[in-house]
Amino acid sequence: MIYLDAVLGLILVILLAGAFGRYPLWRLALEALVGLAMIVAIHALAAILWRWLANYLDEGATPPSRRRMGSTFARKTRRETRFEALDDQELERHLERHPDDALALESHCERLWAAGRRDDYARELSWLLNLPNRMSIDEQVTRLHWLADYHLRENGRPGQAIEALRLIEARFPGTYQATLARQRILSLRTALAEGEKAGS
Repeated sequence: MIYLDAVLGLILVILLAGAFGRYPLWRLALEALVGLAMIVAIHALAAILWRWLANYLDEGATPPSRRRMGSTFARKTRRETRFEALDDQELERHLERHPDDALALESHCERLWAAGRRDDYARELSWLLNLPNRMSIDEQVTRLHWLADYHLRENGRPGQAIEALRLIEARFPGTYQATLARQRILSLRTALAEGEKAGS
């Protein structure tokens, strides 16, 4: 929008100067192009400086678009980069001192996932989801469904699977994610009841 306003303003200046002034039209057009280029350059520089300053001051800012656990990052904060530079033992020592550091715990979960340590990942992820974190609704829902699957297939604890799904209902009431979680809970309960009848 700022570019459009600048162009329209320069065109108006050219028309007025050409109609009432003594300068040739080609000279006015050339000066207008130079002025427009300066406006664009200043705006681009201001945008770059603003992004750098925001990233520098706001270490806990949520990246604009981010998918975790083995995918790409849109923008990383300084604290996140610092945690990634730590080795596993250093990161674990940090978590021993600061167990509620969600950003450090998230980095730890990513390493557990990459190493294939599903049991440890499930335990740490459960703790992370109980902390204030910067995950989006979809990210939290995806991980809660993963925990439900883990408790069902690998842990053999359908009760904990239902608890994970109940968290979706409790945290995001009135959303389609809550509706799907409720439907899955009903399906699990039906399957459990049928299994109990078959076993009796």
